[in-house]
Amino acid sequence: MMKEPRPYLMHSPPRPRKRATASDPPDHRVPLLPAAAPSAPEIIRRITRPNALDPRLAPTDRHMQRWAVGQGSGFPDPERALFLQSNLTPLALEVDVATDQIVLTTPVHWRRFIKLWYRSDCSVEQLAKDLDMGRDKVFVERRIVLAYLLGRLTAVGIRLSVFEPSP
Repeated sequence: MMKEPRPYLMHSPPRPRKRATASDPPDHRVPLLPAAAPSAPEIIRRITRPNALDPRLAPTDRHMQRWAVGQGSGFPDPERALFLQSNLTPLALEVDVATDQIVLTTPVHWRRFIKLWYRSDCSVEQLAKDLDMGRDKVFVERRIVLAYLLGRLTAVGIRLSVFEPSP
């Protein structure tokens, strides 16, 4: 039994879709709405890698890399030397000695972390195993150590470039 057509019923025009799906062929009569622009936090999440270093700590990291290739007392470890030759410019002697003194007075756990991160060829996995922590925790620890070093370096008068976001 078939239903009778109801001529008095008016169907509404098709509604615009956000995007076409694979099952629906594109219909030129139906306008497509533009995709909404992503929010600022979403853009930041998209462009930052997991375990990426905070840009405000990058100058401190660079300072410590230069310290690692310098002549300071530091941590001599000839069998696991990171660089035989390096493209990094070593720090000035006074700055190098001041950085050595800061590193040697840091808490033991962080001193060991600094030694393994900057003056050895350990992979992150080896470093995590040596310090008895997870791989992700190593990157969190690195940020904490660099923030601590930034405070100590600026406290003794060593000026590092500062990250300032553009307005």
